[in-house]
Amino acid sequence: MMQIGNFIRGRGSSYKEVERLLEESTQSLYIRAGPPAEYGHTVFSVWEPSLRKLSPEATALLNMLSFFGPHEISEELVTNKDAGLRGTQLGFLLDRFE
Repeated sequence: MMQIGNFIRGRGSSYKEVERLLEESTQSLYIRAGPPAEYGHTVFSVWEPSLRKLSPEATALLNMLSFFGPHEISEELVTNKDAGLRGTQLGFLLDRFE
């Protein structure tokens, strides 16, 4: 995540630009890397079957959270009505009954 943050700052890119770039090239990068000699699977081959089963909402949430550091993420950060999440696949976060 720190690498992505540095990449965004270094290129002066927006989150949307980097998200599009990652969507276009992440899968091909994982596939090209090949499995390590001591382990018969790539990161992609291990995670891809599970990620494919996620709902669109869960996928959107995972994509967003993947840009945060590995430490505790405040629930308030993703449930704040002023965060501009309305009208997106993350709108369910603002539903009081979810």
